[in-house]
Amino acid sequence: MSEPGGASAPASAGKAEAHSTMWPTRLWIAGRVTSTLGVVVFAPAAWTYWAIVNDATHTLRLSLGDVEGFPGGFAWAALSIVGILLLPFLWLRMQPLLMISAAAGFLLWSAVVVYAAWTALQQDLAVGTTITLVDNLMPHTLLVTEQPQIRASYFVGTSASAVAALGSVLVLVSLTRVHELPQRPSALRSRSVLTGARALTFALVLYLGAILALGWAAVNCTATPVLFGSCVGLSYSSVLHLGIVTSTDLFDPIASLYAIPLLLVGGAVLIVTGLWWWRRLTAGLCLWITLWLASATFFFVMANLGVAAVVANPTGLNQPAGTWSGQTGIFVAALGLLIGWLTAIFLWVGALRSPKPVPASGPDSH
Repeated sequence: MSEPGGASAPASAGKAEAHSTMWPTRLWIAGRVTSTLGVVVFAPAAWTYWAIVNDATHTLRLSLGDVEGFPGGFAWAALSIVGILLLPFLWLRMQPLLMISAAAGFLLWSAVVVYAAWTALQQDLAVGTTITLVDNLMPHTLLVTEQPQIRASYFVGTSASAVAALGSVLVLVSLTRVHELPQRPSALRSRSVLTGARALTFALVLYLGAILALGWAAVNCTATPVLFGSCVGLSYSSVLHLGIVTSTDLFDPIASLYAIPLLLVGGAVLIVTGLWWWRRLTAGLCLWITLWLASATFFFVMANLGVAAVVANPTGLNQPAGTWSGQTGIFVAALGLLIGWLTAIFLWVGALRSPKPVPASGPDSH
């Protein structure tokens, strides 16, 4: 007769082994979700006002992007966007070394963000410091005479970056047992250019060309607003700035100077890379395209609100008096968005009807 509890020993051992093989998977998923949550909260929080600064005659609400020099200005714009652009690499199945590199890069980014935020508020905005504001904001320079008042958005932003850092640490820990992560069928890589890639690339070129090179509003312009007959007045960044100013006071409009163009250009580069080099028509790629188009459409609407505002009341927005009108950039960007959305729908249909994926050999499958 068997000893009491002898029959349950193999079952207990099996449960222990199953638990041992499950924790890397759970940690990997938890880390990626945590990192995503941190980035999604940090990116908009980075462009809310983090401090109230006083000099002898002015009281200003500032984000770190308002101040020239590291970690403000262009550096802060880049830091606020890099986390979003790194996110897809945390979710991709790649070779183990590339997965570790992506997680390490994400951790480095979040650490730099925390350091930059602390440095700016503790040193650059300290009492007795003279700061210079970007883009000729007025007053262009000011001497800080009182201790800055730290706003709640500062703690939201820094906490979000800390959460992103925690997520990347969890991912790195899970990758110490990368070969125990769940195997998943991998999408077939197309031998030729993905159907729809040319149309979507053309749409991206139209939109990016419109926001980077074309005018969006001009005063006393008699030329017909077509590609080679428009007047160059206010750029996309300028009308987007006006759109934010006239729509809300919770979000720093200086984000229109560098951060939003960087987001749109960087996101488009990743889309083109996915279409022409990665060449796997997956729901993940379609989701990234859809999110980019949604963001581009939202900022397009905000820019048009800026155009409408300057047309209605130019002098109230410190613009020259006269007859203002919309210009080429609006129409080219709208055409790019229309082509982009139609192509995205086509790609979603293809992704949902794609052939059955081939079995993967592990997380490092291509």
